[in-house]
Amino acid sequence: MNICTLMGRLVRDPDVKYTQNGKVVAYITLAIDRFSKDNNEKETDFVKCTLFGKQAEACGNYCSKGQRLLVSGSLRVTSYEDKAGVKRIDTSVLVSTMEYIEKREENAGANGKANFGFMGKEVSIGEISF
Repeated sequence: MNICTLMGRLVRDPDVKYTQNGKVVAYITLAIDRFSKDNNEKETDFVKCTLFGKQAEACGNYCSKGQRLLVSGSLRVTSYEDKAGVKRIDTSVLVSTMEYIEKREENAGANGKANFGFMGKEVSIGEISF
C-alpha cells in the first residue's frame, strides 16, 4: 500500500502549468518539520508534491507561500540522467487530497496594514516589535 500523508508549509507560491492537452498541473514544495534522534533539534525536510485538475486550480488560486497544508497521496520515485550523464533519483508525492489547515494570509495590504490585530485594533507592520 502506497499512502503518504504530510502536513507542512508552502516554500513558495504554487507553480501552475497547463499540459498540451489543456489539463492543469500544480507543483508545490512543503517544508515539514521533524525532530532529529541525536540532539532532539528541529530539522526540516522539503517534499515536492504534484496536483492535477481542480485541486491544482484551487491550489494555484487559494494557496500562497507560508500557508500550512495537509496533503495525502502516493509516493513516486523516478530516476533519470542529468545533462552530465549522472543518474539522479527524484522523489515526490502525487496528491489525491488536499486540505487547508489555515487561511491564506496577505502579509500587508496597500495601506501597509497587516490583516491581523491586537486586542481588536488593526496594527501596522511598523508597530510590531520583534
